[in-house]
Amino acid sequence: MSVRCQIGPESRDGNWIVIQRRDKGKETFFRGWDDYKNGFGDLKTEFFYGLEKIHRMTNHELMQLGFIFKRRSSSEYWQIVKQFEISDENSNYKIVECNQEYGKFPHQFVHHLNYEFSTYDRKNDNHDKENCALTYRSGWWFHKCFRVNLNAIYKKSSNKNIPNCIRWAGIEECLEFTMMMLRPSPN
Repeated sequence: MSVRCQIGPESRDGNWIVIQRRDKGKETFFRGWDDYKNGFGDLKTEFFYGLEKIHRMTNHELMQLGFIFKRRSSSEYWQIVKQFEISDENSNYKIVECNQEYGKFPHQFVHHLNYEFSTYDRKNDNHDKENCALTYRSGWWFHKCFRVNLNAIYKKSSNKNIPNCIRWAGIEECLEFTMMMLRPSPN
């Protein structure tokens, strides 16, 4: 199994295994369940590592989830969830552990606790009137629909009025670069 490693958001943070990377928008993230389960893309550019591999990693030991973002108008930011775990495919890779978020962005990812992963061909969100994965053209841990969606359509515009782009609630513009990473929790 190949992996992409990354030095943490701050030099003292050590090494992380990258599980998702978005940059330049060359890879489509509007994909079905099997692609998200198994992973897709190019480890050198843009990719999603695969839900099954992420489950095995987070189920094996307590993990931290790290994020690095770049907004179009500024430098990089980071965010860390101190404890993160997703369930297996039978439970739709639901986020079963997600707490103690800290970093430079508004604390929004922890609100996805107990959300199941959804794709356009496997609706697991709790929205009564729409399929969030189809509406937002991505696979993600949707509920009604999201506060964070790092797999959304990559938009080259910085227009904050575009609702369908890589988003983190509380940030008024589309994100240009994102990376999600895992490492064993030090506690």
